[in-house]
Amino acid sequence: MEDNQELKGGSRGELLIAIAMAVVLVATALAGWRTSDLGSRASDAERQGLIEAIKAEDLINVDWRQTYEEATHAQRLLVTAAEVEALEASGDLASEAQGASIRAYLLPSMALLAGPFGTDPTYAAADGSLDLAARFNDLQAQNSGLADLDPEAEFLLADRYHAEQRWHVVGAVLLATSLFWLGLAEIMRDRLRIVSLVAGLTIFLFGLAWLGTSEMVWALLRLADA
Repeated sequence: MEDNQELKGGSRGELLIAIAMAVVLVATALAGWRTSDLGSRASDAERQGLIEAIKAEDLINVDWRQTYEEATHAQRLLVTAAEVEALEASGDLASEAQGASIRAYLLPSMALLAGPFGTDPTYAAADGSLDLAARFNDLQAQNSGLADLDPEAEFLLADRYHAEQRWHVVGAVLLATSLFWLGLAEIMRDRLRIVSLVAGLTIFLFGLAWLGTSEMVWALLRLADA
């Protein structure tokens, strides 16, 4: 009779351990998936940050190229305008006619190519040179595509995901450790089985609490950044 009760007690203990191991296995698999998902999100954010950084650099290069092209045309405009003034003041009828023709037909086209450098005095520096930085800054301000790019924000998001992933790795290790103790409980007997079972369940619950706290903390941080 006692043997039957001991057998039933052992069967119940083995069933409890088997159920606990199944639950821990599922939780460990979910923790592993979540850890992998966070790593994937971090990689996506890093990739997006690199793409936006490259796009921003391209747009900056385009604006600088336009600034220098306009400045080059403005310099040519200034030289041609000085030549026209010299022709008009030469006292020679043919030269004066040539100067008038250049002023009427060539200078407007050159001023158009020079952009604001040829018409807006605010782009002239105090020493008479062209204020390239002012023109570049205006082009940047007018560039709506550049305003939509924020690579630093993407890199910061990637760092956040990596940090969150490290927290989840700790939780996954705790769950794996609890699985180890439950496996020991399955092969142990009597008091050692109870100790292993309690240790496994305690570590499992602590791992779950760690993962739950991690999810809550990082979710609150994301809400604070939104």
